[in-house]
Amino acid sequence: MFELLRAFIAIVGSATAGLYDLKTTNIPDSVAISMILMGFAIHTYEGFTTNNFSNLWNALLYSVIFFVFSFLMYKTGQWGGGDGELLIGIAVLLPTYPNIQTLFPFPVSFLINTFFVGVVYSLIFVFFYVLNDKDMKKNLWKNFFISLRKGFYKKIPTSKLKVDDMLGEDIPKLKLSKRILRGLTLEE
Repeated sequence: MFELLRAFIAIVGSATAGLYDLKTTNIPDSVAISMILMGFAIHTYEGFTTNNFSNLWNALLYSVIFFVFSFLMYKTGQWGGGDGELLIGIAVLLPTYPNIQTLFPFPVSFLINTFFVGVVYSLIFVFFYVLNDKDMKKNLWKNFFISLRKGFYKKIPTSKLKVDDMLGEDIPKLKLSKRILRGLTLEE
């Protein structure tokens, strides 16, 4: 019963985060934090009712491991903070899943599969991005591979910057540097 409840919370939380991310390119901290708190609360309750705290200890272990991994991904500019928080939330909710046999512990298998799905999603995204850009469409395959190698940078006026936008170049008049790997704040 606890496994289904935790899986349900993980699915609902991930879907909510995904919808926010698609709509605003930002995942509210409250979504992932709620997942993390509910996961620890369920594991604690489960531990007291079954006198088996192994899921709680596994959740603590994987949350620390994934925190370090997510923090490194965030600091190197590969992920946003919400991505890391969501990964930690899923690791806390699903430190094991008894109905699924995997080669690695379930959270590690989930992470590996996330990267595989991410690669496929990114390739499809790049293809449609190039396909929908009039200038890039002229030389479709060349621009597809250039976009894969260099990434995406969109020039926009500073007046149109919004909270959590990442910089692709320095903005001296605002004293902002692209070396600062974080989203912009409201004050900036």
